[in-house]
Amino acid sequence: MSNFGRFVFIGGMPRSSTTFAASLLNQHSAVHITDECHAYRHPSFWTFWRDYNQGFAHEWESWRGLNDHMLLEGRRRIHLALWDSGSRNKVEECQIVGNKTPGIEQYLPELIDDFAGCEISVVQCLRDPLEVAQSILSMPWCGGLVGDSTKEKAENFANYIQQEYAKSQEGFDAIIERGISVTTFSIARKQSAGYLENFFQQVTGIRPTESSFGSIQVVDDWPPHLRIQPSDALREAVNEAVMSKPLLASIREAL
Repeated sequence: MSNFGRFVFIGGMPRSSTTFAASLLNQHSAVHITDECHAYRHPSFWTFWRDYNQGFAHEWESWRGLNDHMLLEGRRRIHLALWDSGSRNKVEECQIVGNKTPGIEQYLPELIDDFAGCEISVVQCLRDPLEVAQSILSMPWCGGLVGDSTKEKAENFANYIQQEYAKSQEGFDAIIERGISVTTFSIARKQSAGYLENFFQQVTGIRPTESSFGSIQVVDDWPPHLRIQPSDALREAVNEAVMSKPLLASIREAL
Protein backbone atom coordinates (compact mmCIF):
# COMPACT_ATOMS: atom_id res chain seq x y z
CA MET A 1 0.00 0.00 0.00
CA SER A 2 3.02 2.30 -0.01
CA ASN A 3 2.10 3.51 -3.52
CA PHE A 4 -1.05 5.23 -2.26
CA GLY A 5 -0.96 8.56 -0.49
CA ARG A 6 -4.60 8.69 0.55
CA PHE A 7 -7.84 6.73 0.46
CA VAL A 8 -11.14 8.51 -0.17
CA PHE A 9 -14.60 7.22 0.72
CA ILE A 10 -17.69 8.98 -0.65
CA GLY A 11 -21.10 8.23 0.83
CA GLY A 12 -24.51 9.70 1.50
CA MET A 13 -28.07 9.07 0.44
CA PRO A 14 -28.75 7.56 -2.99
CA ARG A 15 -29.36 10.28 -5.59
CA SER A 16 -27.45 12.83 -3.48
CA SER A 17 -24.75 13.59 -6.10
CA THR A 18 -22.17 11.01 -5.04
CA THR A 19 -21.47 10.36 -8.73
CA PHE A 20 -20.83 14.05 -9.40
CA ALA A 21 -18.47 14.29 -6.41
CA ALA A 22 -16.50 11.26 -7.62
CA SER A 23 -16.39 12.61 -11.18
CA LEU A 24 -15.08 15.93 -9.90
CA LEU A 25 -12.22 14.29 -7.99
CA ASN A 26 -11.42 12.05 -10.95
CA GLN A 27 -10.67 15.10 -13.11
CA HIS A 28 -7.14 15.03 -11.66
CA SER A 29 -4.73 12.45 -13.06
CA ALA A 30 -3.47 11.51 -9.58
CA VAL A 31 -6.94 10.55 -8.35
CA HIS A 32 -9.11 7.54 -9.12
CA ILE A 33 -12.42 7.07 -7.28
CA THR A 34 -14.06 3.81 -8.32
CA ASP A 35 -17.76 3.35 -8.85
CA GLU A 36 -20.23 1.72 -6.48
CA CYS A 37 -19.16 -1.46 -4.72
CA HIS A 38 -22.39 -3.44 -4.58
CA ALA A 39 -20.95 -5.99 -2.14
CA TYR A 40 -20.78 -3.27 0.53
CA ARG A 41 -24.56 -2.82 0.34
CA HIS A 42 -25.28 -6.38 1.52
CA PRO A 43 -25.22 -7.07 5.27
CA SER A 44 -24.24 -10.64 4.41
CA PHE A 45 -20.91 -9.36 3.05
CA TRP A 46 -20.09 -7.71 6.37
CA THR A 47 -21.11 -10.85 8.27
CA PHE A 48 -18.67 -12.82 6.12
CA TRP A 49 -16.00 -10.12 6.53
CA ARG A 50 -16.23 -10.21 10.33
CA ASP A 51 -15.99 -14.00 10.32
CA TYR A 52 -13.00 -13.83 8.00
CA ASN A 53 -11.19 -11.27 10.12
CA GLN A 54 -11.90 -13.00 13.41
CA GLY A 55 -11.47 -16.62 12.42
CA PHE A 56 -10.02 -17.55 9.06
CA ALA A 57 -7.29 -14.92 9.14
CA HIS A 58 -6.11 -16.09 12.55
CA GLU A 59 -5.91 -19.67 11.30
CA TRP A 60 -3.67 -18.48 8.46
CA GLU A 61 -1.49 -16.69 10.98
CA SER A 62 -1.03 -19.86 13.04
CA TRP A 63 0.14 -22.13 10.23
CA ARG A 64 1.70 -19.75 7.72
CA GLY A 65 3.39 -17.35 10.10
CA LEU A 66 1.53 -14.28 8.83
CA ASN A 67 1.87 -11.24 11.05
CA ASP A 68 -0.72 -8.50 11.66
CA HIS A 69 0.80 -6.23 9.03
CA MET A 70 0.63 -8.92 6.35
CA LEU A 71 -2.97 -9.79 7.23
CA LEU A 72 -3.97 -6.12 7.12
CA GLU A 73 -2.27 -5.72 3.76
CA GLY A 74 -4.19 -8.71 2.45
CA ARG A 75 -7.53 -7.27 3.59
CA ARG A 76 -6.78 -3.97 1.87
CA ARG A 77 -5.94 -5.77 -1.35
CA ILE A 78 -9.30 -7.54 -1.22
CA HIS A 79 -11.04 -4.16 -0.95
CA LEU A 80 -9.06 -2.84 -3.91
CA ALA A 81 -10.09 -5.88 -5.92
CA LEU A 82 -13.74 -5.22 -5.03
CA TRP A 83 -13.37 -1.62 -6.22
CA ASP A 84 -11.54 -2.61 -9.38
CA SER A 85 -14.48 -2.75 -11.84
CA GLY A 86 -12.11 -3.41 -14.71
CA SER A 87 -9.79 -0.51 -13.95
CA ARG A 88 -6.95 -2.21 -12.08
CA ASN A 89 -4.21 -0.38 -13.98
CA LYS A 90 -5.80 2.97 -13.20
CA VAL A 91 -6.06 2.09 -9.50
CA GLU A 92 -2.44 0.95 -9.30
CA GLU A 93 -1.14 4.05 -11.11
CA CYS A 94 -2.82 6.70 -8.94
CA GLN A 95 -1.62 8.18 -5.66
CA ILE A 96 -5.13 8.76 -4.32
CA VAL A 97 -7.74 6.04 -4.72
CA GLY A 98 -11.10 5.34 -3.18
CA ASN A 99 -14.67 4.31 -3.64
CA LYS A 100 -18.03 6.00 -3.86
CA THR A 101 -21.01 3.97 -2.71
CA PRO A 102 -24.23 5.54 -1.39
CA GLY A 103 -24.81 4.19 2.11
CA ILE A 104 -21.18 3.15 2.59
CA GLU A 105 -21.11 5.32 5.72
CA GLN A 106 -23.14 2.72 7.62
CA TYR A 107 -20.16 0.35 7.37
CA LEU A 108 -17.30 2.83 7.31
CA PRO A 109 -16.22 2.24 10.93
CA GLU A 110 -15.48 -1.39 10.02
CA LEU A 111 -14.05 -0.53 6.62
CA ILE A 112 -11.67 2.06 8.02
CA ASP A 113 -10.24 -0.53 10.43
CA ASP A 114 -8.79 -2.23 7.36
CA PHE A 115 -7.02 1.02 6.42
CA ALA A 116 -5.50 1.70 9.83
CA GLY A 117 -2.43 3.91 9.60
CA CYS A 118 -3.41 5.28 6.17
CA GLU A 119 -4.42 8.83 5.37
CA ILE A 120 -8.18 8.85 4.88
CA SER A 121 -10.71 11.36 3.56
CA VAL A 122 -14.44 10.84 4.03
CA VAL A 123 -17.03 12.76 2.00
CA GLN A 124 -20.68 13.18 2.97
CA CYS A 125 -22.85 14.18 0.01
CA LEU A 126 -25.87 16.22 1.02
CA ARG A 127 -28.76 17.22 -1.21
CA ASP A 128 -32.16 18.76 -0.54
CA PRO A 129 -34.37 15.90 0.81
CA LEU A 130 -37.19 17.02 -1.48
CA GLU A 131 -34.95 16.56 -4.52
CA VAL A 132 -33.63 13.23 -3.21
CA ALA A 133 -37.16 11.97 -2.53
CA GLN A 134 -38.43 12.97 -5.96
CA SER A 135 -35.41 11.41 -7.65
CA ILE A 136 -35.74 8.12 -5.74
CA LEU A 137 -39.45 8.13 -6.52
CA SER A 138 -38.56 7.71 -10.20
CA MET A 139 -36.18 4.81 -9.63
CA PRO A 140 -37.23 1.20 -10.40
CA TRP A 141 -35.69 0.18 -7.05
CA CYS A 142 -37.70 2.77 -5.08
CA GLY A 143 -38.52 1.46 -1.58
CA GLY A 144 -41.05 2.34 1.10
CA LEU A 145 -43.84 3.14 -1.35
CA VAL A 146 -46.64 1.05 0.18
CA GLY A 147 -50.25 1.81 1.06
CA ASP A 148 -53.79 1.79 -0.28
CA SER A 149 -54.15 5.51 -0.94
CA THR A 150 -51.90 8.17 -2.42
CA LYS A 151 -51.63 9.90 0.95
CA GLU A 152 -50.72 6.68 2.75
CA LYS A 153 -48.09 5.81 0.15
CA ALA A 154 -46.58 9.30 0.41
CA GLU A 155 -46.51 9.16 4.21
CA ASN A 156 -44.83 5.74 4.28
CA PHE A 157 -42.35 6.83 1.64
CA ALA A 158 -41.46 9.99 3.59
CA ASN A 159 -40.93 7.88 6.72
CA TYR A 160 -38.63 5.62 4.73
CA ILE A 161 -36.62 8.61 3.45
CA GLN A 162 -36.31 10.04 6.97
CA GLN A 163 -35.15 6.68 8.37
CA GLU A 164 -32.52 6.37 5.64
CA TYR A 165 -31.25 9.90 6.31
CA ALA A 166 -31.05 9.10 10.04
CA LYS A 167 -29.06 5.90 9.42
CA SER A 168 -26.76 7.78 7.08
CA GLN A 169 -26.07 10.49 9.64
CA GLU A 170 -25.43 7.92 12.37
CA GLY A 171 -22.74 6.40 10.17
CA PHE A 172 -20.99 9.71 9.63
CA ASP A 173 -21.29 10.59 13.33
CA ALA A 174 -19.57 7.29 14.19
CA ILE A 175 -16.70 8.24 11.87
CA ILE A 176 -16.36 11.67 13.48
CA GLU A 177 -16.26 10.01 16.91
CA ARG A 178 -13.27 8.03 15.67
CA GLY A 179 -11.44 11.31 15.13
CA ILE A 180 -11.77 11.30 11.34
CA SER A 181 -13.03 14.51 9.77
CA VAL A 182 -15.87 14.43 7.28
CA THR A 183 -16.00 16.83 4.33
CA THR A 184 -19.49 17.80 3.19
CA PHE A 185 -20.31 18.13 -0.49
CA SER A 186 -23.46 20.03 -1.45
CA ILE A 187 -24.45 19.97 -5.11
CA ALA A 188 -26.52 23.11 -4.51
CA ARG A 189 -23.31 25.09 -3.94
CA LYS A 190 -21.38 23.91 -6.99
CA GLN A 191 -21.88 27.27 -8.75
CA SER A 192 -20.44 29.23 -5.81
CA ALA A 193 -17.07 30.81 -6.62
CA GLY A 194 -14.22 28.55 -5.56
CA TYR A 195 -16.48 25.92 -3.97
CA LEU A 196 -15.43 22.99 -6.16
CA GLU A 197 -11.75 23.92 -5.94
CA ASN A 198 -11.88 24.17 -2.14
CA PHE A 199 -13.72 20.86 -1.90
CA PHE A 200 -11.14 19.17 -4.11
CA GLN A 201 -8.22 20.48 -2.06
CA GLN A 202 -9.85 19.51 1.24
CA VAL A 203 -10.43 15.94 0.14
CA THR A 204 -7.24 15.23 -1.80
CA GLY A 205 -4.70 17.57 -0.21
CA ILE A 206 -3.76 18.67 -3.74
CA ARG A 207 -3.89 22.32 -4.68
CA PRO A 208 -5.87 22.45 -7.95
CA THR A 209 -4.58 24.36 -10.93
CA GLU A 210 -6.51 25.86 -13.81
CA SER A 211 -6.01 22.62 -15.72
CA SER A 212 -7.19 20.35 -12.88
CA PHE A 213 -10.81 20.50 -13.97
CA GLY A 214 -12.19 19.98 -17.42
CA SER A 215 -15.83 19.74 -18.33
CA ILE A 216 -17.22 17.32 -15.75
CA GLN A 217 -19.14 14.58 -17.50
CA VAL A 218 -21.56 12.62 -15.34
CA VAL A 219 -23.24 9.61 -16.91
CA ASP A 220 -26.54 8.82 -15.19
CA ASP A 221 -27.01 5.08 -14.75
CA TRP A 222 -30.76 5.63 -14.94
CA PRO A 223 -31.67 7.39 -18.20
CA PRO A 224 -35.30 8.48 -18.68
CA HIS A 225 -36.43 5.32 -20.47
CA LEU A 226 -35.48 3.20 -17.43
CA ARG A 227 -37.31 5.35 -14.90
CA ILE A 228 -40.88 5.09 -13.69
CA GLN A 229 -43.27 8.02 -13.95
CA PRO A 230 -45.20 8.69 -10.72
CA SER A 231 -48.42 10.64 -10.98
CA ASP A 232 -48.43 14.37 -10.24
CA ALA A 233 -50.75 13.70 -7.32
CA LEU A 234 -48.24 11.29 -5.76
CA ARG A 235 -45.36 13.70 -6.30
CA GLU A 236 -47.26 16.52 -4.58
CA ALA A 237 -48.27 14.25 -1.70
CA VAL A 238 -44.64 13.15 -1.25
CA ASN A 239 -43.48 16.77 -1.11
CA GLU A 240 -46.01 17.53 1.63
CA ALA A 241 -45.10 14.41 3.59
CA VAL A 242 -41.37 15.05 3.35
CA MET A 243 -41.77 18.64 4.53
CA SER A 244 -43.70 17.41 7.57
CA LYS A 245 -40.76 15.33 8.82
CA PRO A 246 -38.66 17.24 11.39
CA LEU A 247 -35.31 15.72 10.43
CA LEU A 248 -35.82 16.30 6.71
CA ALA A 249 -37.05 19.86 7.29
CA SER A 250 -33.97 20.63 9.41
CA ILE A 251 -31.64 19.30 6.70
CA ARG A 252 -33.34 21.51 4.11
CA GLU A 253 -32.88 24.54 6.35
CA ALA A 254 -29.20 23.74 6.94
CA LEU A 255 -28.54 23.52 3.20
